[in-house]
Amino acid sequence: MWIDDQTGAGLVRWLESFDQVSYFGVAADENDRSASSVTWVDVRQLSGASRLRAIPLPRAYRIELAVLRTASMRRQLAEEIRRHQYLSFVVGGLFGDWGALAALEAIHQGRKYACCLDAPATEQLRRVLPEMRYRRRIKEAVVLPVADKLTRWLVKRSAVGLLQGSDTYNYYKSFSANPTLIYDTHTSRADAISVQNIKTKTEQVLNDEAVRICYVGRAISIKGPLEWIETLGLLDRSGVEFEAVWLGDGPMLPAMKEAAQERGLADRVSFRGFIGDRKAVLEEMRRSHIFLFCHKVPESPRCLVEALVSGCPIVGFECDYASELVREQGGGEFVPVGDSKALASSIARLVRDRKRLADLITSAAQTGRKFDEESVYRHRADTIKRFS
Repeated sequence: MWIDDQTGAGLVRWLESFDQVSYFGVAADENDRSASSVTWVDVRQLSGASRLRAIPLPRAYRIELAVLRTASMRRQLAEEIRRHQYLSFVVGGLFGDWGALAALEAIHQGRKYACCLDAPATEQLRRVLPEMRYRRRIKEAVVLPVADKLTRWLVKRSAVGLLQGSDTYNYYKSFSANPTLIYDTHTSRADAISVQNIKTKTEQVLNDEAVRICYVGRAISIKGPLEWIETLGLLDRSGVEFEAVWLGDGPMLPAMKEAAQERGLADRVSFRGFIGDRKAVLEEMRRSHIFLFCHKVPESPRCLVEALVSGCPIVGFECDYASELVREQGGGEFVPVGDSKALASSIARLVRDRKRLADLITSAAQTGRKFDEESVYRHRADTIKRFS
């Protein structure tokens, strides 16, 4: 059996805190299996694999499939829940959300469980409804309030809410008896930018070299790829010297390239596509002076943490998650969501004030040292044990 490398890395960390781990995940479909942005690993090759069970669950995101499969899934999950000492479920949907079904069964059995959410999914969906085709928009508008109500109820009934990032935490904390702010990263302590690399980057900035800008992620609507290009276009018109790179593929990549061409940015912006080598991705962020992001919905993207670990200041559209990451030691600047003009102006000010940009690089590196895979997964495991 094969699993995506990031989930695999997380399972290895869970095995450091528990004697045995069972992971239940929805089986990949044809599109998932062929996606170039996924790196697959053999479950048997994971460290500690002899203590790991990986169980594929059927896809049932359509109403008719959910109706057909829910009863059998309930029976399977009921038996598994009885066999396990600790329970943690990712919830946030309605049809085919087996995590929510497992939580309902745990409640039926009188078992404590952790409720894990990585984003306020219903709020995300609400923001993107206008971009959907008419029929799907109507369907989602009907399902949305029901899914939201169910998710809140499951959070309320859980022993602890593992809420990833401040946007998720602030959205659900009032419904949880024990809300806990968590983070997600797959960087280790060894990935943190070195003191020498920090020195090199700050010297480059102070010596008035062209500013290097990067982003790592999928070219999809919620990531604001066209807003990213628009910001760079405005920055170019203001006379700022820069070079920029977008690492990642996605359905909007052709539109991004066309927009860059129209704005005369073809020689200043490069598109590398998906890079499966995480060390190469981190190295690109260590080389860069600014991590420019234009996320349009509340979420807790790992790329912002990885940028900070790499000593790359995060500059982009404001959200609770990003603001909270840099609240203590700094390393970021933010503008209102959707305001590409203000974002370009913010970067232009940093380019003019090189001392400020150098200080941001140093602050980003200091902030990034708080986040490593070993610590964040140990914190999650300890929290589950404490409240179970």
